[in-house]
Amino acid sequence: MSKAQDLLALALAATEANVVKTRGASGKKTYLDRFVEALLDKNGKPTEPKKRTMVIAEMSLAICVEQRESEVASGIEGAAAFGVTAPEVEGAPFCNADLELIAGVNNKVKHQLAAAVSNSQNATALSFNEAYKNVWAVVKHPGGLISLEAVSSDEA
Repeated sequence: MSKAQDLLALALAATEANVVKTRGASGKKTYLDRFVEALLDKNGKPTEPKKRTMVIAEMSLAICVEQRESEVASGIEGAAAFGVTAPEVEGAPFCNADLELIAGVNNKVKHQLAAAVSNSQNATALSFNEAYKNVWAVVKHPGGLISLEAVSSDEA
């Protein structure tokens, strides 16, 4: 096996570990799962309407915490749980590594949230996704707020 093939095999293994296409294959939650969770309370009922930035923050935090837990569990050198390393700048909410991680995750999540809210024929849209289209509908409120409402059985 050539060095290029070895590198490709390593890249493929890393990619397969990082890319989530379906919840069945990896057991990880999809962005759409996280979107729905952010708009439901612990009893599975819709929350009060939330700003998109709040939903992005909740989804991003969950992803960052899981990612750091995975790094710690994998024994990655220097890995620490999200939010526990002291900030380099006094008064900052997170250390620089946490800020970089959350910024990268925010960038991905904001696009996924836009797709979830859209009324497109794409599986990342709540209105089109097989798991959710007959269960929840996105409601857009004045002021940029969003929430979920149950789809009635006669609409489904």
